[in-house]
Amino acid sequence: MSKGTHRSPAQWRSISREFDSSALSTNDFCKRKQISSQSLYRWRKLLESESAPEQTLFAPIQPVPEAVRGSVTADGHCNFRLALGRWLTFELSIPLS
Repeated sequence: MSKGTHRSPAQWRSISREFDSSALSTNDFCKRKQISSQSLYRWRKLLESESAPEQTLFAPIQPVPEAVRGSVTADGHCNFRLALGRWLTFELSIPLS
């Protein structure tokens, strides 16, 4: 394809995969494909943002038994203590009634 040719997103995906599997420098690859390095970089960034997983605000955790302590007090509260590493501890007291 000549300079100034418009390519579809599918074509850019293919070009991006081809670049990833090549051992060529960006400049050599772009010269061979007759594309500008700016276009390659721009399309790779666009395609990467399309395929990026949606960010979540919470990370799943799986506590280990020795890090979690729980007890019920005489006044009817359930107390939990979660130790996250050496310096961070969460303590929570919930009334049962």
